[in-house]
Amino acid sequence: QEASHHLLHGGWVRAVAWSPDGARVATGAADGLARVFEATSGDEQMTLEHAGTVWSVVWSPTGEYLATGSDDGCRIFHSASWVVVASFGAAGFVRSVSWNPDGDAVIAACDDCFVRVFR
Repeated sequence: QEASHHLLHGGWVRAVAWSPDGARVATGAADGLARVFEATSGDEQMTLEHAGTVWSVVWSPTGEYLATGSDDGCRIFHSASWVVVASFGAAGFVRSVSWNPDGDAVIAACDDCFVRVFR
């Protein structure tokens, strides 16, 4: 079966995530960008710049927020305005992020051998 959309990045894509309602797709890549696409059309809705590779993208359980893990730490964006509502640094790259089921905390796996919880 042929792909219905091709979502282009300028570097290796490292992360993908569907929004909880299935309406959007977030991607993270080695080009230092997280991108948000409309799932049905494939149209790009937003580009979120980082200082290095974006290793992880994850939507909050309600879809109200998008968290990214990258070479420059963890950021949480409000998905209506795309404003950064929180950011957390780490001694190393943030390779993976995940929300708790309530959506009030993010856990981050970092290159410095620590896992951190942010509330």
